Amino acid sequence: MIQLTLSGHLCADPRINETPSGAKVANLRVAGNYSAKNDDGAYEKQALFFDVELWRSVDAVAQYFFKGSGIEVAGELQERHWTDRDGNAHTNLVIRNAQWSFPPKSDGAGGGEAAQQKAAAPAAAPLSAGDFADNDIPF
Repeated sequence: MIQLTLSGHLCADPRINETPSGAKVANLRVAGNYSAKNDDGAYEKQALFFDVELWRSVDAVAQYFFKGSGIEVAGELQERHWTDRDGNAHTNLVIRNAQWSFPPKSDGAGGGEAAQQKAAAPAAAPLSAGDFADNDIPF
């Protein structure tokens, strides 16, 4: 199992789904930036995109996060493969069973609205495989 921690921004508002047994899951699309040298030798910003599955504190995610929000997630990295209707093969990276937190304040002040939101938000509890039945997993 590969564990990954990612700090990035949401590409869209969280999608909240419910399993047949009533468990909620938040599906996020997070972009993380990094710098890479281009052909001229200058550094330019690049982005990687990850799908994220959150099974804990889903209502808080829906309340505090929206498109463009900064977020930190940590979870298991999984590669998924599928073929579309036209027969084209696709691959994407998914961070599963993720825990989330607010990103650190970048101005060094340590206060402000983000810190107030973090104090008001519930802590994400660790997730274990025994927390869900096989029919709770939506795929």
